[in-house]
Amino acid sequence: MHLAGGREVKMVSGIDNHSRYVVVAALVVVPTGRAVTEAFLPRPRATGCPVRC
Repeated sequence: MHLAGGREVKMVSGIDNHSRYVVVAALVVVPTGRAVTEAFLPRPRATGCPVRC
């Protein structure tokens, strides 16, 4: 997607398969593995890891 100023970004999103809760929604400039991982990292730090998968 393109921002108002013309900059192109990619949307990274993750949804819990059971609850359908949006776990993460973030924009990244370059969709590398590192950028995607960093988009997901704040979530477990804020809520903790699940007890089981």
